[in-house]
Amino acid sequence: MADHTDNLPPDVLVIDDELGTRESIRFILQPDYAVLAAESVEAGLKVLRQRPVDAIILDLVLPGMSGIEGLREIRRLDPDVAVIILTAYASLETAQQAIRFGANDYQSKPFETAEIRHAVAGNISLTRAMRQRRQMVNELQEINQLFATEIHSQERLAYLGQLTAGIIKDLAGSAHGTRICLQLLRREITELPDLSQDSQDRLLRRLDDAEHSLAGFRAVAASLRDIYQTPSGQLHPVDLGRVLQDVLVILRPAFVARNCQVQVHLGAEKAMLVGDRLQLFQAFYHLINNAVEAVDPGKGRIDISCAGEGSQLTVTISDNGCGIPVPLLDRIFDQFFTTKDNASGLGLFAARSMIQAAGGSISVESQVGAGTKCTVCLPRRSAECRPTDDGR
Repeated sequence: MADHTDNLPPDVLVIDDELGTRESIRFILQPDYAVLAAESVEAGLKVLRQRPVDAIILDLVLPGMSGIEGLREIRRLDPDVAVIILTAYASLETAQQAIRFGANDYQSKPFETAEIRHAVAGNISLTRAMRQRRQMVNELQEINQLFATEIHSQERLAYLGQLTAGIIKDLAGSAHGTRICLQLLRREITELPDLSQDSQDRLLRRLDDAEHSLAGFRAVAASLRDIYQTPSGQLHPVDLGRVLQDVLVILRPAFVARNCQVQVHLGAEKAMLVGDRLQLFQAFYHLINNAVEAVDPGKGRIDISCAGEGSQLTVTISDNGCGIPVPLLDRIFDQFFTTKDNASGLGLFAARSMIQAAGGSISVESQVGAGTKCTVCLPRRSAECRPTDDGR
């Protein structure tokens, strides 16, 4: 992330093969912004590899690597930096293509001084909001990883639960502050007198994207807060459908990253049982995350169902991933067994241990190249279950 103090202006990288354009933008933006200039995509990428920037202005038509090709590489190097496309060949088709490959805004040559300044200001705010969101998500993932690797220690889990609750509270406060800043920025944009309607609409759409992403993070934080409110090791009435929904909220970034389809089928009635809500959450987190990692990006499909019959609840998790060879099926729940790089081999082991602790069982069917189906059976214990006030 670009690190600025009050004395350092934001960095803007201009990639354009025309010296006049580069110098015009430099003149317009200075001294409020530090302008870095590059005459080609290759030169711009070299700058970006050396230092992060807060916004990029990129011409589409360039010698050597094209602007669209450069946009793909920029997104690989920095998925959060806002990119403003600049071109003299304005058309709906080129604008749509640029947005499809990750551009955040679109300006035509020749450009107006006020419009280019407003576009840069708005997109720098978007960059910072997206980077803050990514930092928050990374911190939450680190917390989840701590829980996954220390699942066997109840005392450690209790401590981490308290720590997580405090961090989640702090992150939720930061998210609230970011939301207020975005609302203030929206108001300022609508009150700018010299901003064209098209430019205002573009900036407001970018703000809509940032607020949508922030709302997703707040939903994750709310789910984690609910999960860790119940101390581990204590038995309470638990709505299993709600537990599964919380897992799906936490794993939503993984679904998006893999571009996989997730279908969920929950029964009309609450699937109530008596158990440790935190351990059930962690067990199904491991199982569903394992399915996500098994599918091919862009082609994956995961089906999750929860149904009750008599005194038993059944959850099935099916994927169309790579499948598991028969010789390995009997070993996947062994402690420290893994076929993945940089994995502990504790996820499925912990999941089975927690399912068994709840009085349940877990089985797996798989076919190489076709996918895997995991079935979890849990006792309903309906005579002991009474929903709590919050339905958990």
